[in-house]
Amino acid sequence: MPTSRKKKRVLIVDDFPDNIRVMINILSARYSIIVSTGGSEAIEIVQSDNRPDLILLDVMMPGVDGFKVCRELKADKRTRDIPIIFITALTDEINMIKGFELGAVDYVTKPFNPKIVLARIQTHLELSAYQTDLEKIVDERTSALETAARHMRKERDRAEQYLDIAGVMFVALNTQGEVTLINKKGLSVLEYDEDEVLGKNWVDDFIPKEIRKDIKSIFFKIMSGDLKSVEFYESPILTKSGKQKLIAWKNACLRDENGEIVGTLGSGENISEQREFEDALKLTERKLRILADNIDDVLWINKPGNAEQSYISPAFEKIWGIPAEDITDLFKSFFKAVHQDDREDIFKELNRSHYKGSAYQVEYRIKRPDGSVRWIYDRGFPVYDDQGNVEMMAGIASDITNRKNLEDQLHHAIKMETIGRLAGGVAHDFNNALTPITGISEMLLLKSGLDNKMQDSVREIKEAGERCANLTRQLLAFGRRQHMEMTTFDLNDVVRDVEKLLSRIIGEDIVLNKLLDSEPVYIKADVGQIEQIIVNLAVNARDAMPFGGSLTIETKSVYLDDVFSKKHVSVTPGHYIMMAVSDTGEGMDEDIQTKIFEPFFTTKEEGKGTGLGLATVYGIVRQSGGNIFVNSELNIGTTIIVYLPMVEAVPIRGESQQKLTMADVKGFETILLVEDDDSARKTVNSILSENGYHIIDACGGEDALKSCERHDGPIHLLLTDVIMPGMTGKELAGHISRVLPETKIIFMSGYTGSAIVHHGVLEKGIQFVQKPFTMDSLLTKVRQVLDS
Repeated sequence: MPTSRKKKRVLIVDDFPDNIRVMINILSARYSIIVSTGGSEAIEIVQSDNRPDLILLDVMMPGVDGFKVCRELKADKRTRDIPIIFITALTDEINMIKGFELGAVDYVTKPFNPKIVLARIQTHLELSAYQTDLEKIVDERTSALETAARHMRKERDRAEQYLDIAGVMFVALNTQGEVTLINKKGLSVLEYDEDEVLGKNWVDDFIPKEIRKDIKSIFFKIMSGDLKSVEFYESPILTKSGKQKLIAWKNACLRDENGEIVGTLGSGENISEQREFEDALKLTERKLRILADNIDDVLWINKPGNAEQSYISPAFEKIWGIPAEDITDLFKSFFKAVHQDDREDIFKELNRSHYKGSAYQVEYRIKRPDGSVRWIYDRGFPVYDDQGNVEMMAGIASDITNRKNLEDQLHHAIKMETIGRLAGGVAHDFNNALTPITGISEMLLLKSGLDNKMQDSVREIKEAGERCANLTRQLLAFGRRQHMEMTTFDLNDVVRDVEKLLSRIIGEDIVLNKLLDSEPVYIKADVGQIEQIIVNLAVNARDAMPFGGSLTIETKSVYLDDVFSKKHVSVTPGHYIMMAVSDTGEGMDEDIQTKIFEPFFTTKEEGKGTGLGLATVYGIVRQSGGNIFVNSELNIGTTIIVYLPMVEAVPIRGESQQKLTMADVKGFETILLVEDDDSARKTVNSILSENGYHIIDACGGEDALKSCERHDGPIHLLLTDVIMPGMTGKELAGHISRVLPETKIIFMSGYTGSAIVHHGVLEKGIQFVQKPFTMDSLLTKVRQVLDS
């Protein structure tokens, strides 16, 4: 064997740079490396003065492949003794066998196992050196048989040493299948000592029982010459502990000087752990594939700066509407769908993260081939190789369209609630101001001595106050602060009752259609307010059809499920009565649809609308526990859909109250009037005093209690505002009831968002009058309560 310490030269022939780089990393510490990226170049290198000691040769290369290189080198006397180890895929058995037939001594598989690669190269370099030595010995034997014999014994011992230090198993069998030689690696794999193996039948003692019959049949056919030797195969063996190990065998027949088969010699590599790793990897890949194929999010992988998509999951087609196999160029296909308003920003962010290898989170819109728009939440992150370089980018893209829609609904609901509270507060203050205007004007009109001109002026003041009061009622309705007289009734009856009124409102050029549910559809609400909803919607529909058209009112019992509720955050699943009012008018765009229920928003010309009609409808529906939605398309029409909670109870008809005359409403009783607004208190005092009542007035709760203490006689009635600084009207009523239990109580307020009202409905037993009230309505309520 050569004694030089000079590194052996190994030629790596591979057209794939990554494979060459891996091999250099594995071998450079022990060997001198020569690199070739093509077959023709490799042949020139081998035939030059820079002859390698061993060649690692890739099978599949463009142009001159590994087989052609091997064939030419083995045909050349100068190079045929250089060991050639093929680089091939693990399961590429046909190419492996072909390579051995051409003269290759071994193979290594991708992905490379450094230990296996080093062991095989070392073994074959040593065997090559051994072969060279043997040739020298044969030459010397012609002149000295004795010296040759001595050398042969030495080389035999050395060969046995080589076998013992080899990284693979070596097993020799005679024609009966008995073990005649086994190296230390083989004994280690089998877990036996040498004397426990030599002379034993290989198949009977070391092959699993279930395949013994087939293996033995093949072996004896080879020994008899009926079957060509199987030079490479994989087979399990049975160890001393009973565990099976998978061995990759290279096998050759042993022949005597006459060419007769005398046994076999096999080298085997324990690939059990490698196969277990590969099986585990395949299982993991399969699980990940199942996961990727079945989740709704898009999983993607691509290399930084590479337009070609490495992987994209099937959910892409579901979200983008484009088959994943059509994604050949990332920027032309994948990002083509990005909404044009989002492209510039999203391109900058994605390019920055892809080229710098940094994580990112972005939201953007895409436009599908069918024209629909979806919101995407995309997260990407870098994947690093062993050297810390960005190997690829991976990420998840989710369809968040439903979440965005729900967020928009929530923001709209919050905005409407805020506007409603503001409107209710404004209406409360305005109602206090209107109370003296309407009350004093009514009192003046009852006065004698006013000339016609003065009466007309007062009447105009009264009418203006009533118009303002109507506006405040609409604001209260929108803000859900309006007092409601709740009864149970069939919505179909209300539609039929207002039909004649609607016919007069919409005019002759609009056809009114009714599609009412065949069964009664009971709801619990304020009948007058439901009528107001229908009229307001009909008026808006009429204005949308200036040249005539069709107006349809439909009622139906429906069930709104969890799916509907998830899409509309304000809806609770349950049974509802649907009322849809549809027209064939001009329709609205999306921007207008989002604003139509806001107070004072109108598309009409200035002076032709207050913008409170639909706002009033919205407030009544929400205060009644329902929901309202709009569907509209330009030049096609609009449908307003109202959902009100369905009730099963039998309709409850309210008791009719007989209207009292002015003579009937007069009285003599003592009334404790409590109102913090000076103008309102003075007006109410005047109205009651002029109709015979004795009035004790107070500007607040504490003042009222002190007045009670000073008053000796009975107090028949407490008429108090609800919302006052310091003590509230309800707290005052509690004190009065304990001191004067016979005193009756009436509350008054500019809005119903107070302690005595819940969602517009009075607590049981509460008497209430809402500001601004007329003189007639106040006197009637006072008289009814005193006489009750």
